Amino acid sequence: SIVLGQDNARIYAATSTLGARALDIGESAWTTPSGVLGSMLVAQGGTLLLASTGTLTAYEEVTGTPLWSHGVSTDAPIGLTATPTGLIVWANGSAIVTFAATGVPAWEHTFEHALLGLPAIGLDGEILAATDDGTLTALSVTGSVSWVYAPGGALLAAPMVDLTCRVFLVSESDDVESSVISAVDRLGEVAWQRVIEGRVIAPVPAQDHGV
Repeated sequence: SIVLGQDNARIYAATSTLGARALDIGESAWTTPSGVLGSMLVAQGGTLLLASTGTLTAYEEVTGTPLWSHGVSTDAPIGLTATPTGLIVWANGSAIVTFAATGVPAWEHTFEHALLGLPAIGLDGEILAATDDGTLTALSVTGSVSWVYAPGGALLAAPMVDLTCRVFLVSESDDVESSVISAVDRLGEVAWQRVIEGRVIAPVPAQDHGV
């Protein structure tokens, strides 16, 4: 199934059998107290997590039954993601706030600079966050800083991670007509760098072991 959020606070859950019919007629629709901020997340067990003004709430995704709720900062919402172990990650402005799948607060980390998109998640649960000062920071599942890497130029996109936990970054080069792709291993060491002609706009991970 897919879940769609709207700025009028309505949530639509469409199953593969109902398809567009559910969306057109609203058979599977329910309403949140206010509109959705940032990207939503369907977590393990079919729990839908979304942020509205000042609040992060977990719902049963089809019926909309509230499961738990916590106050969070939503002044600069980015979105939600989760680690393989079920740790829920809310990114807002320059901060990451995490919760257990049960809604119990876990830990928070605030950066000196604003986050550059949603953090990437490694298969080992490491949280990889890029900030607009051109820095990539790896946070462990307990919130401690594992390592920090800066490619030397402004980052052009959020980080991507493959199935070997290698992180890929796209940054500016000295030549404004080129971009730099960096591959960083799970210890924060550079595996390789390549300069490519042109300015990268929107890199996406491939559906295999690479990016």
